[in-house]
Amino acid sequence: MAKNKTNIGLTILFSLTFLSPVTYSIAVYEMDTVQRVFFFSVSLLLFLVFVLKFKIEKTITLNRVLFILIILFPFTFLTAFVNNSASLLLLKLSDIIIPLSILLQAALLFVMLGEDKFFKVVSYSVIIISTLFSMIGISEVFQIEIFSLPTVMPPGSVLGHRGFAAEYLLSAIPFFLIANEYIGKKKKHLLLVAAILNISFLLFTRSRAGIIILLITSLIYILFIFIRKEKGKRFSILKPVLIVVISSFIISLIPVKVGERPDLKSTAESFFDEEFKSNILRLNFWNASLQMIKEDPITGKGLYKWSGYYPQYFGDYFNDKNLFLVHNIHAHNDFLEIFAESGIAASLIFVLMCIAIASILFKKSKKNEKY
Repeated sequence: MAKNKTNIGLTILFSLTFLSPVTYSIAVYEMDTVQRVFFFSVSLLLFLVFVLKFKIEKTITLNRVLFILIILFPFTFLTAFVNNSASLLLLKLSDIIIPLSILLQAALLFVMLGEDKFFKVVSYSVIIISTLFSMIGISEVFQIEIFSLPTVMPPGSVLGHRGFAAEYLLSAIPFFLIANEYIGKKKKHLLLVAAILNISFLLFTRSRAGIIILLITSLIYILFIFIRKEKGKRFSILKPVLIVVISSFIISLIPVKVGERPDLKSTAESFFDEEFKSNILRLNFWNASLQMIKEDPITGKGLYKWSGYYPQYFGDYFNDKNLFLVHNIHAHNDFLEIFAESGIAASLIFVLMCIAIASILFKKSKKNEKY
């Protein structure tokens, strides 16, 4: 009985960490400060439980390549001593602690709960929280105020920014497919409704990147089913996915008054509009990044100096009147920004880590589709 209580408490504690993305404040200098405090507070409790209660009874195997890359990555930022940004090195390392902590936490809980229960707990946690998140967001879309939401760029639900909301919802999508393997037949309709709410709100954010990624992942999943599954089973597997996507698309066609893109038509048209502000800015950001890389490919311009150097390349675009219209000036591309600020070593390790993770998941997926 004691073991069961520990598992239940551990499951609840682990589930609480998934609330961290929706805890934020626009009153602080960095919106994610509260998120970090919340995440690390709960994660610290999890780590203490692991140290005090859990006894490892089997050998834990690590992927050596990925482990070495993760260890090497922080050292690539030592170029800060060459590009005159050493004073910001500690801040950069504190940023890296966030994803490393998430990896460590996931690894610990994977061992503590076991593979199957880990997938179940994670998928249920993500679905419950992202569905509540979507319900609040959809009410914001239709101007139904449940409670006052601090907002930078609506509709953002409790994240306050439609771009952040889209990123959060996209990362939740795979967990609906995983949860489908665990949930009973009598409750599958609830999972279907939850998925429709999530995808509908994703489309209501009018995030162009979100829509593209949703389309690509849907096509990849359909292709996966056609390759891996028997002909007679394909439609039954794809049926709920198609219901969710089509239903969400129809719902998202409803014109709304919240946000700069009121309907999907205006969002689609913006892809090819050469005068669209976001298109111009992103091309300028990427061009500036490439010029920075060309000038300092080995050591980079310096940690957190991208925005400081940017005006040298496209500074004429901004003035005192329109600068406030842009919430953040950065490369809008992690690879380019890392390369421009820290040089080739950091960008190379970054790419290799992504390739290593993709390779591991691909190999795992051959034995377990949940990956």
